[in-house]
Parts: sequence; structure tokens; C-alpha cells
Amino acid sequence: MHSGATKEVFDWIASRPKIIDYSDLFLRLVGDIGSLKPEQARGTNCSCVPCYMMEYGVSESKAIESIQKIISPIWKVMNEEGLRVHPVPMRVFKNLFNFNRTISLYYD
Repeated sequence: MHSGATKEVFDWIASRPKIIDYSDLFLRLVGDIGSLKPEQARGTNCSCVPCYMMEYGVSESKAIESIQKIISPIWKVMNEEGLRVHPVPMRVFKNLFNFNRTISLYYD
């Protein structure tokens, strides 16, 4: 089975196409929300949730709710990008989407 890990795929990823940037943002936001409690228990406060709270003067629950509203359109953009023609095999997109879905489930 071919993994899809070719020079062309790596070059495409390195070019930072929109779907890669949005996937990074999605993973960051979902991860920050999902790991908030363990990080607070460790005394770590470097995620988007406390930053959002300080920036907008809102509660933790309001910050999480607002960040979740940001995540929804990110999925839409990633899905739209998955429908476009790209110079990489479709299995690259499937792997990316499956990874994002897995992370989403992991932090739920």
C-alpha cells in the first residue's frame, strides 16, 4: 500500500495551502479547549482560553463557547478545500480529515 509520502506531497504541505493552515488552527483550538483542565491543574496558563478570557473580559465558559463558534466555520473551510482540485492524491486529504476527526473525538 502506498502511503502518499512523496516529495510532491511534502512540498505541497510546505507551501502552506489553506487546508493545512486551517487544520493547524482547528487542532490548536480543539486541543486548547480539551486540555484546559489538566493544564490548569499543572499551573499552566498558555492556551487560547485564558487569553480569550483576558482579552475580552469573559468567563471561562463564555470563552470556550466563543472559541467553539470559531471552530465550526473552520470545518466548513476545510471541507470546501477538500472538494477543490489539488496537486496531491485524495488519500492525503482523507488522512488529514481523519486525523482532525480523531483529535476532535479524543478531546470530547
